[in-house]
Amino acid sequence: MGVHESNGSLARASGMIARLRKATTERTAHLREGYSERLRKQAVLAGPPSSDKCESVREETTGQANTAEPARDVPFIPDFQLLRRIGQGSYGEVWLARNIVGTYRAVKIVERKAFQDEEAFEREFLGLQQFEPVSREHEGFVAILHVARNRAEGFFYYVMELADNDSNGGGIEPETYAPKTLSNELARCERLSVEQAAQLGLSLGQALAELHQRGLVHRDIKPSNIIFVKGYAKLADIGLVAQVGEKARLGTEGYIPPEGPGKPQADLYSLGMVLYEATTGTDRLDYPALPPDFDTMAQREALLKLNSIILKACDTDLRKRYQTANEISDDLARLGFGTVMPRGRSNSLRNPVTASSVVLLGALAVALAFYWFRHPTASLTPEKSIAMLPFENLSHDPNDASFAEGIQEEILTRLVKIADLKVISRTSTQRYPSKPSDLTKVARQLGVTNVLEGSLQKAADQVRVSVQLLNTRTNSHLWAETYDRKLTDIFSVESEIAKGVAEALQAKLTGHEEQALAAKPTNNPEAYDAYLRGLAFPSTHWSVDSSGTEMHRILRARGPA
Repeated sequence: MGVHESNGSLARASGMIARLRKATTERTAHLREGYSERLRKQAVLAGPPSSDKCESVREETTGQANTAEPARDVPFIPDFQLLRRIGQGSYGEVWLARNIVGTYRAVKIVERKAFQDEEAFEREFLGLQQFEPVSREHEGFVAILHVARNRAEGFFYYVMELADNDSNGGGIEPETYAPKTLSNELARCERLSVEQAAQLGLSLGQALAELHQRGLVHRDIKPSNIIFVKGYAKLADIGLVAQVGEKARLGTEGYIPPEGPGKPQADLYSLGMVLYEATTGTDRLDYPALPPDFDTMAQREALLKLNSIILKACDTDLRKRYQTANEISDDLARLGFGTVMPRGRSNSLRNPVTASSVVLLGALAVALAFYWFRHPTASLTPEKSIAMLPFENLSHDPNDASFAEGIQEEILTRLVKIADLKVISRTSTQRYPSKPSDLTKVARQLGVTNVLEGSLQKAADQVRVSVQLLNTRTNSHLWAETYDRKLTDIFSVESEIAKGVAEALQAKLTGHEEQALAAKPTNNPEAYDAYLRGLAFPSTHWSVDSSGTEMHRILRARGPA
């Protein structure tokens, strides 16, 4: 091809692009002047949005918009025709868009007026800038293709790859298109198979590892923020991405850990809750209950192995939780349902070393899975894991029930301080009876090997505390003891029980842990009685601080014993 002929082809191509750009710009301007009557009716007739099972601290709707708000002008985005709003939240909205060559994309617009101040708006944009290059380096993220600002109109926007069509599973029809999300998928099939859930968790866990290594966190992982692109699950709503430790109460209730969002471990807690809903078909607020039909499920053993990973990810004690995304990914890979993929979006076949590594990892995962399922005792449930059931109140006075709960809470507090033990929180065990008919089932639901049962009887200044430690895997008694003490000597009982449990489970105690187990808050029995009863009250009525305040009030009035 000659030079003149080549220049002519370039000129014709440039002319075609210019005409397409002009046509798109004119069409967008036309939409801005008069919003389509069809879209106006759609916005009005659709009615208010359906509420989630739990109200979000900052709820973002990924699916088709159905709010009955007044029609607004269509924002102007160069080179794109905005067709229909398909998602909406507190800080922005997502539009179905078509570029000048006819490719459908998602465009998110974030407006300055949605923020209280300029600093918050800029912080949102900073998070986007930091995440934009990361988004294209792992298949687990929705790729950001373009970022820009319109300072005159007071918004920034970014262009993303578009989710699969949930309405018909085929091509994109602008009038009926709705993004395919994990929420929609669970609404249809109720729950995923163990294999599907493990693969989902492995894919998202690897993506989070990439994100956390860059010093970033997601902060709002939930089913509606997990979309499917060409059949692959990806994390969306990246507008919430921020630097590790950034202080902001964002996220959705039920997916946020007790300490709040902002750390990598909080993202892993959210991922665990997503896997819990995906595998059980129940709401995250029912955690950690197993499905009602668990006993008849064909995948019972496999579900228990996956559930033990979920329990560790969702432990209310930050120290007991997975500390890195690589840790949870490794455990998920050991289930044998997926392989650890190489980083980046490059084709692994271009690198023979990487490709062979993937094959070897896959073979190893299958071998591990074969051994695992042939040997049910090779479980992920740790041998040194324990749940403490509510203490039974054997006293004639029903008011002593709060005293019994306080004793239980103090023992639990001491056990949690032993790093060699995995201890289930009281919030997870308090719904169970003191002596359940099927202890093995309870342990299975809580993901533990051992269960501590106890009872308390109080009469005047005499207290009897009885405990027994059972291994539910072997159906054996590991340890039991009864303590008859005066109220003035009740302090030592909690420490002795914690030490007895540690010794029975062969847990290693550091010198610091031994000192913590033996610590006494006071020698005044009346003050301690008030403190223990205060521990039993829900935090909305009586906190540990308020019970401690009552203890100090008594100490000031009577002086130390």
